[in-house]
Amino acid sequence: MKKIALLSCTPNGGKTYLDYLKNVLTYLLEIYNNTPPQQKLCQIDFFQLNGEMMDVGLTISETENYLQYKVKAINNQTDFFKLFNYDVVFFNQPFLIPYFPDKVFCVNILHGNALTPSQPKENYFSWLAYQDAFICPSYSVLKACYDELTVCRKKHNNKFENLVYNQKRSHIRKTFAAKTQPIKQENFFNINDYKNVDKDNLTIAIFPAAPQVIGNDVSLFNSFNLIIESIAKNFPTTKIIFRSHAINFYKNDNGEYISHINGLAKAVQKLEQIIPNFYVDTFKKSSSEFFNQCDILITDGSSGGVSFLLNKAMPPIYYIPRNVVKTKINVHNFVALQKDKVLFAHSIKELIKQINHCINLTKEQRINYFNNYCENDLFLEVDTKQVLKNIIENNIKNFPYIDEKGNVFDF
Repeated sequence: MKKIALLSCTPNGGKTYLDYLKNVLTYLLEIYNNTPPQQKLCQIDFFQLNGEMMDVGLTISETENYLQYKVKAINNQTDFFKLFNYDVVFFNQPFLIPYFPDKVFCVNILHGNALTPSQPKENYFSWLAYQDAFICPSYSVLKACYDELTVCRKKHNNKFENLVYNQKRSHIRKTFAAKTQPIKQENFFNINDYKNVDKDNLTIAIFPAAPQVIGNDVSLFNSFNLIIESIAKNFPTTKIIFRSHAINFYKNDNGEYISHINGLAKAVQKLEQIIPNFYVDTFKKSSSEFFNQCDILITDGSSGGVSFLLNKAMPPIYYIPRNVVKTKINVHNFVALQKDKVLFAHSIKELIKQINHCINLTKEQRINYFNNYCENDLFLEVDTKQVLKNIIENNIKNFPYIDEKGNVFDF
């Protein structure tokens, strides 16, 4: 009998990152739970880092209530080593994969449904390369992964062998790409739920990505106050909601804002005092719940921008200053790949113009943005259940993969 584990291990991550595993769990239970006990093909267990290992933002009981499934706590290294006895482990964060022995087939669920302007090649190669497979819902994301693994394996070969401290596996391996439909996206836009934007009761979301992923120079935290104050000035009745990436900003048990980004906590507190319609999102709800509150979304590079589009049929606005686009090749390439699918603003003036553009979009125009992204960037024709079943049962010979030398085989 196969032993399958799902591990929730995103630092400070709440329901947003839990949703990736939640939906994989749902698929696996649908595939295997109808089997009679005496013919059981899989044991499926759910784990969460806890206690001294890491705070993932939700307690074990909160996670169990959300999943409606038993959750086992990983409190220490002894608990962690128990995962080495499983055949396949699904992760919603890849940083622990290098510490797993080769006998465990490690599958990382890539975050989001879109490419992000990630930092130049080799920055997160050390994590991507140790995976046996990654789950990918997007052509542009798949291309970025191919490029990353190809360049680094061809260029460096064995140089990354000891990049991760005390690793148990090598990055010189075959890495499979599991093309699936968007994993986290529970509800795509439904035409029956369409609502026009209420111009008199507008809500704008400020939704930055983690600077650690996209780079400090790309981050809208560089223009944070200016963006908020400009929106408040040009749209004085608009509600502005700020939601940060969980690893960059959160509220502690005493209700205090905590951030390692210099001055961010104080800046947010000050904005709450001087701008009546500025609010900070509560961190327990999932991003899907958050999107339902908002009419327009501004980000710097979060793949959540596209998730917003898929939820609301409203294109996100990516705010990236023009000088960054000109000087950073990875950002330039990102804009070039996405410019016909989402909106971009390279200055405050352009940002205000794009907000007005969103307000005035017709129903047909919004649906066109939605359809264009679905048709041109997502693997919507894939049978996700069958892909997951093939992973569990090792029927992956026809999956696309990048080999040990960085050659791509995409069937």
